[in-house]
Amino acid sequence: MAEHIDRFTDPVFMQTAYGIVDPLQVRIMTHRRYGLGQGDIFGALTRQLSRVAAPASVLDVGAGIGNWYAAIRDELGPAVVYAGLDQSPAMAAALADRLNGDPAASCQVGDAQHLPWPDHTFDWVGLHFMLYHVPDIAGALAEADRVLKPGGILSAATNGPLQYRELMELHRAAVAALGLPTVPDGGPLRFSLRNGRRFFPADRIVQVESHAGGFRFPAAEPAAAYYDSGFYRQGLEPEVARQHKSELVDLVRHRIADAIARDGVFTVISESGYFWYQK
Repeated sequence: MAEHIDRFTDPVFMQTAYGIVDPLQVRIMTHRRYGLGQGDIFGALTRQLSRVAAPASVLDVGAGIGNWYAAIRDELGPAVVYAGLDQSPAMAAALADRLNGDPAASCQVGDAQHLPWPDHTFDWVGLHFMLYHVPDIAGALAEADRVLKPGGILSAATNGPLQYRELMELHRAAVAALGLPTVPDGGPLRFSLRNGRRFFPADRIVQVESHAGGFRFPAAEPAAAYYDSGFYRQGLEPEVARQHKSELVDLVRHRIADAIARDGVFTVISESGYFWYQK
């Protein structure tokens, strides 16, 4: 029987997607240039939460290269103390470069399941687009709640349960065309807008906001680059994905080009949003 592989917690996928900065940069730039609907979700989240309780200190768990940091500075100014944490040394190094010259900001490598701060340290704690990568989701949320001050706000952004369906249909067609062996990949996201509420402590009043989004690609290459940033591995053993990566990307690129020739654009639908509560 094929071994179950959850690509969102698989160490090989994590190294491919987040061990170096380039794939994440591709995804960020794709959202900026071709994104639909939701706009800057980090800015929207920050504005909403600041109307409930403005922070003096913020912890950004799974900070990546600092999307939330940018929103914090844009919306709340330079005085808010910002701490970023990411499990990837490459992401933490890129974020450190971004924070250089900001005396109220710092970052470090660390594990969301074991936060290196005492109880009741931060006014806001955010875990954004990363909990589906954490083996113990409820444990990470409990750690975030532990370091959150009474009256503080915890937020957790994520995606809908069936992300990028149109792109993933092309991926599955390419896998089938190449006759590649597949393995179970975990199905829908482990922490999504549909199932995420169940991971929170039972005594917290959790709110949820959702935003329709996606991409509209006028050309095949940026859509293929987005697929190439890590999505080509879905449902495949790591070595199979590595060996056949170029073939998969080429097939998907051609199918996207066919869709654009037929429809004028290639549209990919998604949904994202965030859970939040005040402690």
